[in-house]
Amino acid sequence: MSTIQLELEEEVTLALESSEQTASTTLRGLAVMEAFRRQVISSGRAAELLGVSRHEFLIHCGSCGIPVFNMTDVEWEDEFERIEAMK
Repeated sequence: MSTIQLELEEEVTLALESSEQTASTTLRGLAVMEAFRRQVISSGRAAELLGVSRHEFLIHCGSCGIPVFNMTDVEWEDEFERIEAMK
């Protein structure tokens, strides 16, 4: 594990803190979410790093506006065709 030291204005630190999390924990979570958004880590690995289930992580992504599917138009069309064929 790596350690990064940041200097932040107190108002930013206070804004990142909550009754449940320290600013450090919040920033760690944001970093993991960003790594997933950039497709550097998988959803399973991100969930593991955050200590939640993959299902919980994917729900959190949705609430943060982070897409969990990255499919091309052709892939979506193929998927819809498979669904229609199952009916």
